[in-house]
Amino acid sequence: MLALILSMICSFVEPPFVSPELIEQIAQPYPSCYRNPCTAVEVWNSLSEEEEWEDPVVDRGCEGCFPIYFGYHCIGKTEDGIYVLSTSDRGGGTGNFMGLLFVKLERDGFIEDEKRGERVVAQRVGDYYLGDRWIGEAKVKGNTLFVLTLGYAWGWDGGEPVWDVIDLDLGSKID
Repeated sequence: MLALILSMICSFVEPPFVSPELIEQIAQPYPSCYRNPCTAVEVWNSLSEEEEWEDPVVDRGCEGCFPIYFGYHCIGKTEDGIYVLSTSDRGGGTGNFMGLLFVKLERDGFIEDEKRGERVVAQRVGDYYLGDRWIGEAKVKGNTLFVLTLGYAWGWDGGEPVWDVIDLDLGSKID
């Protein structure tokens, strides 16, 4: 049912997209970042109209000659329903901070002004920092994420390609 509701409203893979501004709120662009991401955001609720995004990027113009934007694209979805999103965060300098964000969509009830409704919440279940101007590939197979790092666009080639294997099986919920 959640997939049906979401497919009619928004998506991580085709327009209309889940708002990149919402995803930015739960993303951590790099380990030393001052921003403390929240753990969940409301993607949709039955009592309000949502803005439609045709592109999963929010463009904030430029600072000097450097672009300022945040964007994501969906790498895949695990068997357990965790979406793996590749994020890119540029704050106006030369850096392009890249990471992988692990998100689970959940259906939830809520009360607003004594009215009851349903909503879809995007919950951040984890992340993986890729680096400044990372070059590589990531793919999901089953509940496993494979990350191949080839190098970085700022000149360091990283030596030999490196594969990281990340188990995204969250197991059973804690009661």
